[in-house]
Amino acid sequence: MADCLARAFANLKLWCMANSLQIFSIRGFTVANMHANRNAFPWLGCKGADSIVILKWLLFYANLELQQQGWSPNDRQVLRWISGGAQNGLAFSQGIHGHGIWLVSSCVGHFRKAVHQFGINYAHLAAHCMAKKYCLFGMVPKIHAYMHFRTEFDDALADGRRATLNPAVFDTSMCEDFVGRISRQSRRIAFRNVERSVLGSYQVKARLAIKSFLKQHRRARAQNKSLRMSEDV
Repeated sequence: MADCLARAFANLKLWCMANSLQIFSIRGFTVANMHANRNAFPWLGCKGADSIVILKWLLFYANLELQQQGWSPNDRQVLRWISGGAQNGLAFSQGIHGHGIWLVSSCVGHFRKAVHQFGINYAHLAAHCMAKKYCLFGMVPKIHAYMHFRTEFDDALADGRRATLNPAVFDTSMCEDFVGRISRQSRRIAFRNVERSVLGSYQVKARLAIKSFLKQHRRARAQNKSLRMSEDV
């Protein structure tokens, strides 16, 4: 397994070089960084930008393997599910971030189809792996959330809305550091009144940080003023 993962990452790096792309948050595929313990569903903890690059590589690699001879019909179907899932996942993820806050009906229909097909392909892969007794493609809460987007798109199309709110407005990937700090703080305090306590702690921290920034800013302005006065003299 270690050798297979090493070869897979080497292929990914070569593909990135050929396409002028880069992986930032991971340095290799290993059992450890995929959290692939015994009887556990593996997951790769990487940045959102790296996830997009890996999906592009999976789409390329699955389509490349589909051109090869020797695959059984069942294995070829698995590759088609992987390819379809990667293609539609990219169409949805990249598409919503390439649009504004409001979506017109034609875009809503496109994203509805993409997220629907992504869910179908993922569900097929999950069912296949469960039948084979592989701990892969777990039905995680994020999949459930994605299917809620499909339902909201269905409602928007059925109502004939001229504009629909872009799901990207709920994306917190650009605030990962902030979310991480808030999450760590929430684990250090009592669960009772956790929202009020966490927000209160964050406000105290923010006030101290702002006070420190203003103090440094005033000191720098005073130094610059003194420097200008000495130059004038």
